[in-house]
Amino acid sequence: MKRVDNGSQGAGNLYTDGNPGTGVLGTIVDSSCLNAIQEELVNVVLDPNSGVASLSQNNASLNQLNTAIKGIIDYKILNGDGIMVKNTEATIGTDSTVTATTATASGLSVSYTPVNGANDRYLFGYLDWNVNDPDGSLAEGFIDLQYSTDNSTWSTIKTFQRDLDLGAGEKMVKDDMSVSTSNAVTTLTSYQTTGVSLAYTPINGANTRMLILNVDNYVTDNDSGTASQVALQYSTDNSTWSTLRIYNNFQASTGSTAVFSQIPINDTFRHIATTNTPYYRIVHRANPSIGGGTSTVFSGAGLVVREMAPQYVLENRSPVSFLIKHNNNSATPYYRIAHRVTSGDQSIIYTGSVLRVMEFN
Repeated sequence: MKRVDNGSQGAGNLYTDGNPGTGVLGTIVDSSCLNAIQEELVNVVLDPNSGVASLSQNNASLNQLNTAIKGIIDYKILNGDGIMVKNTEATIGTDSTVTATTATASGLSVSYTPVNGANDRYLFGYLDWNVNDPDGSLAEGFIDLQYSTDNSTWSTIKTFQRDLDLGAGEKMVKDDMSVSTSNAVTTLTSYQTTGVSLAYTPINGANTRMLILNVDNYVTDNDSGTASQVALQYSTDNSTWSTLRIYNNFQASTGSTAVFSQIPINDTFRHIATTNTPYYRIVHRANPSIGGGTSTVFSGAGLVVREMAPQYVLENRSPVSFLIKHNNNSATPYYRIAHRVTSGDQSIIYTGSVLRVMEFN
């Protein structure tokens, strides 16, 4: 397209308004100027790659040039001068959540009938994807772009992998509690139960546990000094017990008047045990080294077991996109998105994810 050059143009072959006061005329807009502008624009609209070439020229439509430019970009960017002859798209209607270790269909699939099986075919995907581990541990997920000729036997074209391994300390993954409902009283020198006990099933036996005690212990003897002990104990079989912590209480008295001695026990104890079902309990005894006396553990005594796991980034949600060329002469090829995880992990492909098949001649 040339600039105006009919002899009435201004400097640089530009249009000018002229100056009637000085006798300088404006640029003449002749047919060659108008036809040049018209044909340049029409040729864009009529480009066979524009996507609107088959439409009749319509004076009432004011967006054909816009549509044509977008179409040429869309249709040519992938394959040079190739023309898109078919475009089939599927979206997922509901979130697809899997914990399976084998490829599981996500509901995102395209049953595609090509215009010509010999044409180039491009697969486009935009997948809103999240991988996590409900236990807060290392997570690993996989997305498989798959292909089938019979919608039954599937082969994987490409696999996308995501590892969730960004450590950030520890987090609580389980919390159990036991609280006594009545006072526990003993005068015996051997450990006696208090009504506080837990049969704990950990999420992962290798995780650490925080044991939190809150106990009020009262020891008294009407005629002399005495002592008591409260103990936190542990067992692997609910039969043989080992003592993890001992808390001592002592009352000093030299006559027949009892001296009130009540102490609160508040402690946090870190415990690591690999057994799948450990048992914990709180016990007490009177006068372990001094004769006589009574130990009381009051109602409301409690034990909390909190399991702590290594903390990772639990929400690793971000999109995966791809554009892959896949040529196959099957009359009716099938494409789908499947996903899977390692044991104990979770993969979610969210609503709105897209799988598209585009064919170019």
